Amino acid sequence: MDKSELSVDVYIERIGRITTTWAGFEHQIDLTIWALAGLSKRKGACITTQIGSVHGRLRALKALMIEQNTPQLFRDELNKLDAKFIQPSLKDRNQFAHSSAWAGIVDGRFVPSLRIIRVDPALTYEDKAFTLAELEAALDKIGLLILKFGELRHKIIDALK
Repeated sequence: MDKSELSVDVYIERIGRITTTWAGFEHQIDLTIWALAGLSKRKGACITTQIGSVHGRLRALKALMIEQNTPQLFRDELNKLDAKFIQPSLKDRNQFAHSSAWAGIVDGRFVPSLRIIRVDPALTYEDKAFTLAELEAALDKIGLLILKFGELRHKIIDALK
């Protein structure tokens, strides 16, 4: 295996870690929803697997927090977490998870890129180079999000007792 193939593997592996780490975060939201709704994991999974986005999960979680009279302080904390950590992490995750990744050699050096295609409000079709450091930063951001949400999750669950 030559050096550029190894480099491609490293980048693709990091993208995979970003997406699976994000899935772990969404599962933490699911667990919280199930606890607030008083559902077993199996019954809860029947419901939350039908929620197609983190936005839907957060709406369900917020509604259940109100229904269960979770302290306003925790609801405010979730809103702050959403603005400061969830939305920026989601943007990073979506960029890497939903863009076509490819690599080329430019001026004799390995250049990984994302092909970004979106409509907001006009069509964007561009190739954007990215670095291993950007992947690591996105992964670290999602890891921190999981820690912060985990702290809040425990407070919410404890408030049910």
